[in-house]
Amino acid sequence: MVRTDKDFQNKEYLTEVGTYFDNRDLNIVGDWLYYVDGRSIKRIQFDGTDKETIFDIDYPYNMQIQGNWIYFISINAHSNIYRMNLDGKNLERYLDVFATEFTLYDDHMLFSHGADEYDYRQTVEKIDLNDQSRTVLFHGNNSGLIEWDGYYYYTNDNSKLIRRKISEPAEPEVVTKALISSFTITDSGIYYGLDRTYQSGMYRIDLDGQNEEKLNVKSNLIDGLNKVEDSVIFRINNMNRPSEN
Repeated sequence: MVRTDKDFQNKEYLTEVGTYFDNRDLNIVGDWLYYVDGRSIKRIQFDGTDKETIFDIDYPYNMQIQGNWIYFISINAHSNIYRMNLDGKNLERYLDVFATEFTLYDDHMLFSHGADEYDYRQTVEKIDLNDQSRTVLFHGNNSGLIEWDGYYYYTNDNSKLIRRKISEPAEPEVVTKALISSFTITDSGIYYGLDRTYQSGMYRIDLDGQNEEKLNVKSNLIDGLNKVEDSVIFRINNMNRPSEN
């Protein structure tokens, strides 16, 4: 795992190099970095000390943290959404749906779900974290759903970045025609990696799709992009990368 600032000038390795799927779903709470490692949820201090396994009885997916709760999708439990305390205690089922992903905000959660793993027509809902009231937002396959500045942003079946207005019904619009592996949004725009095998690279673009620029980050594949305070954290995969001339 690598940590860098939003200008990608200062790079620091937080864990040793492993297989591509070793470390994912990165979250920061105080001086702790939480992440999923295979079937376990672990945490480690930024200086590499005090590495702990706090959950290892399932295959957690899409782990996120809000307040004192860790939320994740339980693959072994019909992809229901579960939550537990930061120390791994008080595990409970939060939503009895076949979830594909979710995103947490201060007072609500956005989540996508279908009838089962073969249902490709997803429903996107919003649930209030205080009273658990639910509202259906729209239908359609999506990935990486983010709520930002009056819009929902997500990638569609074709890996294209889409946005649609929150306040009124409107046709979704394509932000960029590039095929995207992962993206995140900050105050300075959208950061994303390309969905291709070699030389993916990192890009930045305005929220409306204007002023695309390529950043000085090279990798076969860039994935798992997340904004954490003033930094962007992500995964890189340079396995079997061809030599450069």
